[in-house]
Amino acid sequence: GSPNHPGTAPANGGLNPNYDSYYAQFANQDLALYHRFAALGPRDNNVENITTDFAGGFEGIIGEVSVDFGARYVKGRAVNLGRNYVVAGLAQPQITSGAYNIYDPFAGNPSALGMTTTTNRDMFSTVKEFYANAAFDVFEMAGGIANAAVGAEYRDEVFQDQYDLLSAAGQVSGSSGASSAGDRNVKAVFAEMLFPVMDTLDIEIAGRYDKYSDYGNDFAPKIAARWRPTDAILVRASYGEGFRAPSLKDVSQEPAFGAAFTRDEATCIALTGSPCSAQDVQITSYSLGNINLKSEQSKQYGLGIVWQAADWINTSLDYYNIEITDSISSIGLATAVGCLRGTANVCPAGISQFPSGTVLPNPSLGVGVAFEGNSVSGAITGAQLGLVNLGSVETQGFDFSLQTNFDLGWGLLRNNFTTAYVKEYSVSKGPNAVGDDGYPKFKSTLNNTLAVGDFSFSWNINLTDSTEYRTTTQTYHIPTYIIHNARIVTGKQIGRAHV
Repeated sequence: GSPNHPGTAPANGGLNPNYDSYYAQFANQDLALYHRFAALGPRDNNVENITTDFAGGFEGIIGEVSVDFGARYVKGRAVNLGRNYVVAGLAQPQITSGAYNIYDPFAGNPSALGMTTTTNRDMFSTVKEFYANAAFDVFEMAGGIANAAVGAEYRDEVFQDQYDLLSAAGQVSGSSGASSAGDRNVKAVFAEMLFPVMDTLDIEIAGRYDKYSDYGNDFAPKIAARWRPTDAILVRASYGEGFRAPSLKDVSQEPAFGAAFTRDEATCIALTGSPCSAQDVQITSYSLGNINLKSEQSKQYGLGIVWQAADWINTSLDYYNIEITDSISSIGLATAVGCLRGTANVCPAGISQFPSGTVLPNPSLGVGVAFEGNSVSGAITGAQLGLVNLGSVETQGFDFSLQTNFDLGWGLLRNNFTTAYVKEYSVSKGPNAVGDDGYPKFKSTLNNTLAVGDFSFSWNINLTDSTEYRTTTQTYHIPTYIIHNARIVTGKQIGRAHV
């Protein structure tokens, strides 16, 4: 993990005589201290997770209608105990006094200085779900009988994620987090119809409507077509819209204190009496869930072809194009201030200017910034930051697959080759990120399975294309890499290799 940062080294030196001359050049300045508390022993976490899942239902035919209905109850509970974590507020005095020697931390008995604590995270959730579906024939068409399906769902969710008070206050080095809790219910109805327009052409129309008790409602339509010009060839196309609802944690996370850095000119003058220098200033800020969050929206369309050349070979090629808007992402202080001042390029809805003197945190206000004198050009006096609906994601590419099956007489050989080629991946109309670290141009997989009698041998090959990682001064090339997995099975697993 990254080094802990408990606080500062005192400006007057004195921690070690050999370093006084070094500290002298930073007279009257506190220096940030980065240190790993290895002398206190390893940090250790113990997680206990119990999930209970009950489900029951009925499937059958009533008259000429196929029905399916039932209920499900899921309960989860997890407790995470972390031992030997350092409390920053207790460590700072020990460092300042020299009782904890950062130059020789193993000297003496550092564990007896009382700088550690046991952290606790208590997570709990329940989901109650009821559903009912029905499918039936509607009328006859040239290509066969049109059929339909309708359904409804009801879901009740309860969620809690509780951190200990020290971690929630940001006092524990290497551990932090804001508690969150909430509940919601979701009601949904959906329907779909399949129209066999001709023997060779099917058209499908579907739609789903969801209503969330906490943020609003969404509708997701879809239309798809399948055309078989020959027995061996299938052409398919589809268009659909979708959404992703904000999670309960996204909207209910409790405020966590922070001290956001800024080089805002008005704020620097108000806090230091002079314009900004190389040193940032800090203002009181809080990170919290945003009750004003809406769902992400998406539109996608695709076109593909499937070719069954023979019984032993099948191949397909598909093109996809996806656009996500109102993407749920976090917002920083600079962007929030720029949006209120009208200088930011991309701004979400729902950012507020808080009246001067507003007592923060106040989760009911959502994301926003307070300025001195109630003017956006004034000094920043406080902020609430968190998740917002900001920006967009656009991506397009191709998926190719090839499956073969061979009967060798003495065994069966199955091969499945897939490759995904990404042509574009851009965020908020920015540059194409394909080829950058985390966004390879293509990934390919070849799965091979040979079955001989009671034995089965598998050899799976995964290839990831090269990418580049860029810093402000240099570009690093990450070469193409391949992972091999081999496995032999007979009744029970008897061997496995990973390269």
